[in-house]
Amino acid sequence: MDRFTQVAILAPNVPAMLELQFAIPMAGAIVCPLNTRLDSSMIATLLKHSETKLLFVDYQLFHKAKEAVNLLTKTHSESRPPLLVVMPEVDSQSPLTLVNEYKYEGLVEAGATDFPIIRPYDECDPISLNYTSGTTSKPKGVLYSHRGAYLNSLGCVFMHGMREMPTYLWSVPLFHSNGWGLSWGIAIVGGTNVCLRRSDPKDIFDNIVRHNVTHMGGVPTVLNMIANSLVANQKPLPHRVEIMTAGSPPPPSVLSKIEELGFHVSHAYGLTETGLSTWCLWKPEWDLLPIEEQGKLKA
Repeated sequence: MDRFTQVAILAPNVPAMLELQFAIPMAGAIVCPLNTRLDSSMIATLLKHSETKLLFVDYQLFHKAKEAVNLLTKTHSESRPPLLVVMPEVDSQSPLTLVNEYKYEGLVEAGATDFPIIRPYDECDPISLNYTSGTTSKPKGVLYSHRGAYLNSLGCVFMHGMREMPTYLWSVPLFHSNGWGLSWGIAIVGGTNVCLRRSDPKDIFDNIVRHNVTHMGGVPTVLNMIANSLVANQKPLPHRVEIMTAGSPPPPSVLSKIEELGFHVSHAYGLTETGLSTWCLWKPEWDLLPIEEQGKLKA
């Protein structure tokens, strides 16, 4: 694998997905996290566009990835298809039977612990190729530099009000701008990562209590799920949990409900092309306003 080789990942927020955010750049390559919600046809298009040479795929998405690679082979026979590496569930028996496929944990175990890190020639060298969600047209590729990723990570840590050693719950997909830059940002402040395969309200509450989570993120739909979750799935939080939301403003009613459950919501806005770039700074005097008025301001 040469310097600047594109290495794609198709996976939910599992530990291996987070590990690869570091491992791929440390090998001199460019990390390319793919949206798990895309169909195999669009994934094939992105694999072609990015010129991906290596594709790490979670075992639950293996058939989708395999179909995408097959489509790529049929429509672009002149291109060499990417090599697949399957990421099984850790400490469990995967129901998937694989033949002649590379497996992630096997490669990790066989790796050299004293390998030389391939550092960038320049801070403007690329570290990540991210694709937009494709809500207005086909997904567009955005190339992040090491400098841009570093500054975005610091900015997200600052906006999230993180101090040393936070515990972060991964409810923001890592394929969204590398988890809004916090894939690297949590490491900057020596934090602990709690990975979620899916953002289910019960799993969110369970993990907050079990791991003493201090921070998390979520788009407005995730906030809505938490606010309107079944009472049986909710648990008293050990302390106030900081939750950052981004994108379209959540309705004031959702903000009021979720804060009653023990969360404190801050609102940021950004694009794949810019990272999180705008933040609503909360004024102390707004704390004296009725909850309904606070919700309107946050929305």
